[in-house]
Amino acid sequence: MPALSELKKKADHLRSDNIELDRDQKLKAATLAELGRKVKKIHLYLFELSRELNFVQPDIYANYEVKGFSTLEHLKQQDYVLCDYDEAQHEFVLRFSCVGQFKFRFAKANKIHAKNQRDYLVSHNLRFHHREEYDGNHQLTRVLFDLEPLIYIEFKFTANAKTQKIDLSLRNFDGLGRQHYSLDPRKIDDVFLDELAKFICREKHALPLEERYQLTQQGKDMIIRHRKEKTQQENDDFDKWLAQTQASLDREERRLKRGFLGLLNPSNWV
Repeated sequence: MPALSELKKKADHLRSDNIELDRDQKLKAATLAELGRKVKKIHLYLFELSRELNFVQPDIYANYEVKGFSTLEHLKQQDYVLCDYDEAQHEFVLRFSCVGQFKFRFAKANKIHAKNQRDYLVSHNLRFHHREEYDGNHQLTRVLFDLEPLIYIEFKFTANAKTQKIDLSLRNFDGLGRQHYSLDPRKIDDVFLDELAKFICREKHALPLEERYQLTQQGKDMIIRHRKEKTQQENDDFDKWLAQTQASLDREERRLKRGFLGLLNPSNWV
């Protein structure tokens, strides 16, 4: 019975796919569980570390360059808060801040520069106030910014079953912005945790940090090629504009010459 045989083949194929899918899901779950145990180990250690740091309040200071302004100097690191462990995602976040004593004031001369500055400060979660100043003719003279000496910092640890590593995402720690690293779960031991504590306390450390997003040589070559092509296109566009401008000037010069010669022709005199 060909029809029945065909159905049996399809059923066997589906069963095989289901078995393979079930095997992959179990493997992923096992990998995630093992990674989760490592993330929990870090969480437990940072729970104790943050508690002691908040009690001792050691003198840890940092400087932050703020584009469009200058550098926020001698900000003290403090107020460590460890979020609860997320059992579903196998992740947690450690937050703290760097705080200074005095506000910083600077000015921008026009609305465009002021808008760009506001967008930059907001993107890095910096606190500030600003106000516009006008002259007697109601023309904007400048925009004053009062910048709070406060930087919010975040360490986020997440189990990544796809890469079989632990993702570490930093915000506003080593300068403003985000950095992304991968941690090898096999290296997470007491030595690793001690180096992690040094890293958080801005001491000299040997923490094995691997950048999460790394370009292959092919990707790097593609970016270099794209930049060259873009530069060449910009040069070609400029040459084209220059040729068109020169042609326009030549036409104008010829027109003026014809007009001048026409004035010298007696037949054109009234």
